[in-house]
Amino acid sequence: MTLTQFIQANWFLVFLLTIVIIAIIICEILQRKKSGKAVSNLLATQLINDGAILIDTRTVEEFKRGHIANAKNVPMDKFQEYLQNNPINQQDIFVLYCATGLSARKQAQLLIEQGAQHVYFLDAGMMGWREENLPIV
Repeated sequence: MTLTQFIQANWFLVFLLTIVIIAIIICEILQRKKSGKAVSNLLATQLINDGAILIDTRTVEEFKRGHIANAKNVPMDKFQEYLQNNPINQQDIFVLYCATGLSARKQAQLLIEQGAQHVYFLDAGMMGWREENLPIV
């Protein structure tokens, strides 16, 4: 049986599979929009130099061991409190980072839910920053 014959014989299954694949792609695109944009260290540096608010979501201990200059330490367990005490200006630009980039994505989503429109997170987190030997304080 050729591929064409298979598709003709099972057109409904092929149709359903196509719909499922499209739905998965749409969900992935929507999820990425909700969680900010992953940026490289180079782009993050440009955003920071242009006045972006830099937020380190790691623990206080990790922050003390080294962080990017001018970063505010807002650990994940204090993030809601930070949002309550610091109203979000829609025009502000935020760059978040954690150890690897995974948790900062979740915090970026919270910022977007609070109305922030320009939210970025370091794709490889602090680990990637250190791998490129970029400055830390």
